[in-house]
Amino acid sequence: MRWFIRARHTKPSKSSRCSKRSSGNDKLRDEAVLMQWSVHMARKRPIGSALVVVSIAITVGIGYMLLGSWFGGLIGGFVLTCALSDFLLPVRYRLTKRGAEALSMLYWRSIDWEHVRACYIDGDEIVLSPFDRWTPLVPFRSVRLRFNCNREEVIKLVSELAKWRTKG
Repeated sequence: MRWFIRARHTKPSKSSRCSKRSSGNDKLRDEAVLMQWSVHMARKRPIGSALVVVSIAITVGIGYMLLGSWFGGLIGGFVLTCALSDFLLPVRYRLTKRGAEALSMLYWRSIDWEHVRACYIDGDEIVLSPFDRWTPLVPFRSVRLRFNCNREEVIKLVSELAKWRTKG
């Protein structure tokens, strides 16, 4: 983990740090899109995709054996599929003048630039965090933007849109 940039402005209210799908953030979807791309991790890693499918099948089988019902096994398989949806399903990313968003079939996360307090690069993704420093809540409140052969462009655009003055 490497922090590359920090914001210097006032803290947002607790309710507006990062939001899931809500009517208040529909304006972000109507904004002009500055950059848009998608990432489908299952296509990039076919061996991992096969392992995930086998794991889901094993989960269904174990659920059937333990509960004696296909319904119980299917619930376990569904839960595992939902947990791995970032990997299995394509995710679209958008950067607008108002904020950033990540959109998948099962979720939609967005954050306004004014609420981003810190940003760091973690492997093949950039994390926009509403906190000044790392906390255990960062994975739940932040928006992750995975790169798809556009690492430099995303980093440059994020740093321009957030208007950070210091690097640290």
